[in-house]
Amino acid sequence: MTSVELMESLAMVKDEYILEAHEENILRNKVIPYESRGHKKSASRKRILLIAAIAVMMVMLVGCAYALIRLWQMKLGEYTYKVPDEEDPSVVQVMSGDFISLQGLKESPEYRATKEWQDFLAGYDTDGKIIHAIGNQPTNLPPGYDQYTVYTREMADKLDEIVGRYGLRLHSEVNVVSQEELDYRVGGEFMGAGMSRGWAYIYENGTFQFDGDIVLNGTERMLQLRRSVKGTFEEVMLNIGHVTDYTEHRYTTVGGDMILLELGKTKSLVVADFESCFIVMNLLAGSEDGITEDNLRTLADEIDFTGLKNVIIPDMRGDSFVGGGGEWDSVVGGGGKWDNVTAEPTPGPAQERGNEQERGNESSEKPGNQAQQSEQARLSAYRTVLENIYCYQTFPGNRELGYDGFDIERNRFAVFDIDHDGNDELIVEYTTTCVAGNAEIIYDYDSATDTVREEWIEFPMVTYYENGVIRAEWSHNQGMAGDMFWPYTLYQYNAEKDTYLQVAMVDAWDKALSDINYMGQKFPEETDVNGDGLVYYIMTGEEYELNDPVDLAEYEEWINSYIGNADRIEVPYQKLTEDNIKNFLLSPTS
Repeated sequence: MTSVELMESLAMVKDEYILEAHEENILRNKVIPYESRGHKKSASRKRILLIAAIAVMMVMLVGCAYALIRLWQMKLGEYTYKVPDEEDPSVVQVMSGDFISLQGLKESPEYRATKEWQDFLAGYDTDGKIIHAIGNQPTNLPPGYDQYTVYTREMADKLDEIVGRYGLRLHSEVNVVSQEELDYRVGGEFMGAGMSRGWAYIYENGTFQFDGDIVLNGTERMLQLRRSVKGTFEEVMLNIGHVTDYTEHRYTTVGGDMILLELGKTKSLVVADFESCFIVMNLLAGSEDGITEDNLRTLADEIDFTGLKNVIIPDMRGDSFVGGGGEWDSVVGGGGKWDNVTAEPTPGPAQERGNEQERGNESSEKPGNQAQQSEQARLSAYRTVLENIYCYQTFPGNRELGYDGFDIERNRFAVFDIDHDGNDELIVEYTTTCVAGNAEIIYDYDSATDTVREEWIEFPMVTYYENGVIRAEWSHNQGMAGDMFWPYTLYQYNAEKDTYLQVAMVDAWDKALSDINYMGQKFPEETDVNGDGLVYYIMTGEEYELNDPVDLAEYEEWINSYIGNADRIEVPYQKLTEDNIKNFLLSPTS
């Protein structure tokens, strides 16, 4: 299942919503440099120059109106969303901002479809009960919907309705590719030497996105570029804060293409609208960081828009990286640059073990060496997972969690034997997305297939216990207990299946809030033995049903039968930074 993707790929929004698709374009890159010309006031000129002054002012106003119209033409609307606090994820902040489309301008079928879909999502499953009930179970929906925020049949039907109404297609395939592979699939090199980039993801129709950087005014700045090919539905959108924070002007690149430059306070955009595609480049810096109009022109001239607007159907010949190692080994090595990728795959740990055995390397037969190699393969596979999350917000098993554009390094991870099975697991705490997409995930490594599998997933308000029990609090508290009790799900580790099985969902009812529940039933006074006005519901089935209340004493007896005196586990989380991903192989945390 997927969750709302405010900006499908990277970005690091930091309240300015950097990378999310820039203001409404869900794609994350929109930087339009401020052009001072045309903004000089002429009101102070002498009356003798009144006619000339009026003419100048009209030109200025036309220029400003054009800029505002273009940016407003991308605005999908003002949306409110919730974001966990960076220091304490259990604290949720309510934020709002102008979101823009990354697919096209107002009145285009791509824009209208995105807006209609986002408006639908804003009013669907608002309390999170549906997605919580699904949990980490498969949605059983046909292939294709996993590219979008669709986790019920109702949502799939609505998406089909919108796509059909506007004559669009759905994405069917996506590959993660290296720099050289991206150039090949789009028809040639399109980026100047002054800009560097990391890996990218590309869809079957030629839509792609990547992160990169460029040095401006002596400082390295992060950026993202996305090309959305028209005719296919996209749901990504970018939060730009407020449209009025940007100044916009037209600019003709050295290649002769007319584009828009948008200079904001903390981010900037370069936007190009062509018949075949819509291109947005999002620079994670603005005027408050010293970025100028000339900087944005320099940035725009690093891209061959003429080449990019000539869309070709890419050769979807698979991902560029291999297994648990592969090309990623050259990405984080050496200087720690994410973009130092070679064109050909380098052998991963599993492949190298096979080569050693073919050469008759006797040392590989020794148990100690085999164990060491297996552990190295495990850690290398975990590193690949972390690199994919860091660069592309992609997860094992094609799970879609979305991305809100906030700083990707706000997320955390740990390599730690959380279930005490003798092997390190990879624990990922992912919060740079909408609340419904927030997740705490435990991954394990399968040495037989050299793959990483998802062992468990829940909302990241989690308490781990030494005896294999997990208490996972829900993302929303829509129950009848208010602040007196936060609902949760209890899990217990099953060694035979090497996974965590659900024990029960737990909620409560506080009579002080209401003596009648949403089904019209009166508060069960006979159950409230201690008279504190609070009863509990322990739901061992799959459905959320408030049928069998218990008193405090019975609830405590039940919860103690699972947790008892077990100590809490302090997970050694690390920030999801480039250095931490590179270095944890040298000093695993457990």
